[in-house]
Amino acid sequence: MVQKINWKNFWVDMLGILLGITIAFQLQSWKERQGDRKLTKQYLQGMTTDLEDDIAKLNYLADTTRYSFRQSMKLNNNLIRGNYEGDSIFMQVMSLFEVNEFLPTKTSYESLVNSGDLTLIKDFDLRQDITRVYSTIYDEVEFYDNTHTGLFGTIIYPYINKEISFTGSTRFGDNSFLATNEFVNLSFANRYSLYNQLVSYEKALKATTDLKAKIDSTLQR
Repeated sequence: MVQKINWKNFWVDMLGILLGITIAFQLQSWKERQGDRKLTKQYLQGMTTDLEDDIAKLNYLADTTRYSFRQSMKLNNNLIRGNYEGDSIFMQVMSLFEVNEFLPTKTSYESLVNSGDLTLIKDFDLRQDITRVYSTIYDEVEFYDNTHTGLFGTIIYPYINKEISFTGSTRFGDNSFLATNEFVNLSFANRYSLYNQLVSYEKALKATTDLKAKIDSTLQR
């Protein structure tokens, strides 16, 4: 004998099952969102630490490069005037040995990129700013660092090593090199390279400082 279906109970049971599934999905979704928020916070906190380190480095590099750039300007002016004597020009020539390089701390950013999900940073503008600093801005700094290092390694140092005699005092054994076209051109190339390097450091310093402030504000919400 075929048992009669109690449709009322059937639909009540089905509704209960559907409701249970819906709640389970919502609970799982809530847990995932909570996990994403926690992970995002960890990445952002890591970035603030990395950025603090980078800001300190960039402050130092901007200061030292600014000093070298000023020395290069003084050297250029002395060469133009034909002023080849004195302790000051010795120190100006010695500043040619200044070679700086920015080595950013990218631990948290690279970890986020390697996770394959930059969209963990839900704020689109913040995500754009992060990408801009760690890619565009830092790539620009690296370009000018490499340019200056290349200038020093292939032109400045070989010339100094070959043509300049250091006597151990604040005088050159022979300062006739100061009047040569090669040294004058070299010194102006150095000044131009230092200027570009300094501008890139100052630009990166502002960008990293602004980004850190924006991340700090996001973490406080």
